[in-house]
Amino acid sequence: MKKMMLSWKLVPVLLLGALFLQNSCKLKEDDETGTIEVYFAGYTTNSSGYEVPCYWENGIRVDLSYPAGHQGEARSIFVDGDSVFVAGYITTSGGYEVPCYWQDGVRTDLPKSVDTGDGECTSIWVKGTDIYIAGYSGGTPWPTIPHLWKNSIRSDLSVIDPARNGFANSIQVAGSDVYVAGLTTTAAGCFVPCYWKNGGRVDLSVQVVGKWGWGHAIFISGSDIHVAGATRNSSNINVPCTWKNGVRTDLSVIDPAKSASAYGIFVSAGGVHAAGYATNSSNITAPCSWENGTRTDLPVIDATRLGYAESIYVFEGDVYVAGYCRNSSDVYVPCYWKNGIRSNLSVLDSTQIGAAKSVFVVKQ
Repeated sequence: MKKMMLSWKLVPVLLLGALFLQNSCKLKEDDETGTIEVYFAGYTTNSSGYEVPCYWENGIRVDLSYPAGHQGEARSIFVDGDSVFVAGYITTSGGYEVPCYWQDGVRTDLPKSVDTGDGECTSIWVKGTDIYIAGYSGGTPWPTIPHLWKNSIRSDLSVIDPARNGFANSIQVAGSDVYVAGLTTTAAGCFVPCYWKNGGRVDLSVQVVGKWGWGHAIFISGSDIHVAGATRNSSNINVPCTWKNGVRTDLSVIDPAKSASAYGIFVSAGGVHAAGYATNSSNITAPCSWENGTRTDLPVIDATRLGYAESIYVFEGDVYVAGYCRNSSDVYVPCYWKNGIRSNLSVLDSTQIGAAKSVFVVKQ
């Protein structure tokens, strides 16, 4: 069964963000009339143990297509008018992960750098008739390459060392500019957080030069570029942080001796919101959100079990967070928090794992 988080989270996750992202947070202007629709993307697992990509619309789950006898995950969601776009991956008979997206349930598989390697879509953005997707493909013995797909045409993003891995984790289009957050790797094997603007890479600061860093999610607000992620300190502890126009701000944690990370980011009139996790002294990872640097620990199913927050979205003053928690049976349950109140999402089999990876809110 596939691990719960991507490897850069424990390292290639895991985001994710998420949104975002996420990532994988997505921006849409608030409307004054209409009904608020809340979407989450992720996966549930069937009774045969196969992960099924899906999304939830106002709590109603929609399972997405994948090859019979295989599996997949949805990593990001974007809603444009009446159309629902979801990005992620499926597996095939060759055992490889294939990057793909679904538009209103119809799947499109995307080209990889190597046919006999793995690939994933991590974030999706739609503007007009154009579909922008961030992700990566490759794998042993080939390096993993960060990608941008525009209308299914792949472009490889620049890295520090072409022989080393890179990952694209989050995308946003602002005006005519395309922004992607992720990471690249030095010749010495050190992960460097970064973002790309129209293909040009900008490496971000870390706590200690030579220590790892991750860019998980990106959000553009006016002329400001916000990125969420983490860097390692001199004790090799992951510290959650955000960057605004390249200036890093480290976020509060539960226990400074334990690792934490930010995976989603959203900027609203109220400030900078991030989502991720922090670890307590008992080595339990707790989902949390930050508003202007102030941390809020989110309620979980079982306080003795793990939880993660993957993506965040602010709409008309309400804060939505997507993630998952482990219950007393050690099963990961997809869930979300609205203004700090947790709700679990429906699954195919309550004895099998699931997760919500991305959130999108719109008024229709």
